[in-house]
Amino acid sequence: MTRFALDDRGSGAPALLVHGFPTSRRLWKGVFPRLAGAGLRVLAPDLVGYGDSPGAPTSAWRTRPAGSWSCSTSAGSTASP
Repeated sequence: MTRFALDDRGSGAPALLVHGFPTSRRLWKGVFPRLAGAGLRVLAPDLVGYGDSPGAPTSAWRTRPAGSWSCSTSAGSTASP
């Protein structure tokens, strides 16, 4: 199972913030409090190979079923899709 880093804050309707290349989820650090303060659940992952997420273990990672991925939140809990 491949893990990736994720910040998850707030509650309410989800807002997914995806960074560009070659950045990380830290790109959104100024946006997080504003969206969470507006009543949204804000999620910002580090894509595989960027920021605090490990690199893809092999080139076969693209063929894995979605259920084999998991993520760790900044609080250290683990979630699976």
